[in-house]
Amino acid sequence: MGKPFNVEMKELAKTYEYSRDIDVHDFEQYILNHIASPFLVVGSGGSLAVAQTCALVINHLGGFAQVVTPYELMGFSRGIHKENIVFFSASGGNPDIVNAYDFCRRMEANSSFIICLSENSKLIELAKNKYKDKNFIELSLPNGHDGFLAVNSTVCAVMMLKKLLSPTESAPFVMPVLPEEALTCLFADSIIALGGRWTLPVVSDFESKCTEAGLIHVLPADLRNFAHGRHHWIAKNPNTSVICFVTQDEYELARKTTKILPKTVFSCILLTNQTEISATLDLLFYVFLLVQQLGELKGIDPGRPGVPRFGSQLYRINYRLSAEAEANGALDSNIIKRMAKRKAFAAQSEDLVTIENAAKEYLEKLSSAYFSGIVLDYDNTVIANNSMDDDTYRSCIDSICSFLAHGVKICFATGRGKSIREQLLQLIPVEYASDIYIAYYNGATVLPLEQELTHTSDRINPLLQKIFDFTTKSLPKSQHMASLRNDCLTFEGSANALDPIYNTIASMLLRDSFSEVKLFRSDHSIDIVSSHVSKKTAVDFMSQKTGGDILCIGDSGDEFGNDYELLDSCFSLSVNHVSMSLLNCWNISSLGLSGPAATKELFDKMLIQKKGLHFKKSFLISE
Repeated sequence: MGKPFNVEMKELAKTYEYSRDIDVHDFEQYILNHIASPFLVVGSGGSLAVAQTCALVINHLGGFAQVVTPYELMGFSRGIHKENIVFFSASGGNPDIVNAYDFCRRMEANSSFIICLSENSKLIELAKNKYKDKNFIELSLPNGHDGFLAVNSTVCAVMMLKKLLSPTESAPFVMPVLPEEALTCLFADSIIALGGRWTLPVVSDFESKCTEAGLIHVLPADLRNFAHGRHHWIAKNPNTSVICFVTQDEYELARKTTKILPKTVFSCILLTNQTEISATLDLLFYVFLLVQQLGELKGIDPGRPGVPRFGSQLYRINYRLSAEAEANGALDSNIIKRMAKRKAFAAQSEDLVTIENAAKEYLEKLSSAYFSGIVLDYDNTVIANNSMDDDTYRSCIDSICSFLAHGVKICFATGRGKSIREQLLQLIPVEYASDIYIAYYNGATVLPLEQELTHTSDRINPLLQKIFDFTTKSLPKSQHMASLRNDCLTFEGSANALDPIYNTIASMLLRDSFSEVKLFRSDHSIDIVSSHVSKKTAVDFMSQKTGGDILCIGDSGDEFGNDYELLDSCFSLSVNHVSMSLLNCWNISSLGLSGPAATKELFDKMLIQKKGLHFKKSFLISE
């Protein structure tokens, strides 16, 4: 049973203060790193207004976001692999949100992030245990579980989103006072609620809370869509009032709108002096006060409205798409079909028969291979978010040490410089330092781990110097870091910061027809390298060192990815994006696994034998 609504209201100040200290850095980086591709923001019930606010924030930051319910998400049977999915849930226990997340992972969306306002939820447990997902924020409200309408969860979530736009703003908590005309509007049979850009989530939340608690019929609309027929409701239902939730920019339009209404229609303009998401938060408190007053007027406690038995049964329906519907887009547990669909997504092809035959041939070749060496990408293949404390990263390093102990040689092909050596030396035992190699700056220099990397200014490519000077002078300063070393120029930062740099350099190279350099892009960096530089150098180096077959593993195998050349090799596997080629660069990872988690799975499915590393037959068998 939920808390009494009056108790929830008294807890708002404490929730507000608690929310001001929540760390949203991981969520902020997630949005910025994926801002170049579209977002779907998922919410239902009270979380839908939060999802709408999140979409506004993403759009404000330069991305594109669409709001969907869990049920709507499951209608994206094709194309979801290009989307970033954000999930909001107050409890994380409803079957709809849990199944929608599971669907998202089985469909292998581009990425996902969960914000859940309850600890130990089914949603987070699914993410952690089944999919090894670390992209989530799990919180516990200071006063425990929220009431039926989740007002504290709503405030907490919007406060988190507010920090993405105003990280240093620290306004004290103030509960507004409802004007008399707003109280008068509550005596109508129905209410039309109007708003603008940043206040539409407020309108949505007002409708949701009034409907869910059974308080009054609310018709939501924006200030101008109201003029396109919605006003006719008043003509046929004159005992209707109008409440406008607006900012200063929208006040004049709201004033003109309400002035035209019949004299018999009560109306009210709830105005905030705040802007953007601060206005959203400010006006949400008006919603809570209106709901509180409606509860007293109707004799219903909005925090405990008394859910009927059929309502509980409806809430707990465990719905999944039919097998036929999922077959249109969801990836299969069958490894060949799974590989084929991943290739089909990359090639934008529907010829699954040809692709499945190629996948079968590749698996047969892979199952008979023995590897004397491995060439690995590093970032997002072995380590995620540069986190050395991550369990998956350390597990990958442990497997690498085990391979080294049995004579298998390892080479990291990375866009990094000295930092990778510094990290590896902290975990790799010194006795293996001569059998592990690093191909620095995308293959510009290959050295054993035991040998320190040095730079010489006389080896810097003049064209790279020209590009570096040009971008430094012509582009506005942003949150990126540029480094020029020998045959490689690297820009590191969020996707939002890197987009203008990439576009400028790509235009420059095309305009001047430069063939002396190559341009690569990943989620976190841009690399411009001399034309002779290639991660394939590491593969050739390792082939000569070992005299045997080499397994290549990376995450950005698509045609513009910085692992494309690395994975254009005989035996190559991607733990994320694949190329269009049917000869190599396949993704055989289990459903929902990507990045370091998928690399760990590959390592776990390999046997150390006298001939070299060998995949377990059971892993490569088609079910």
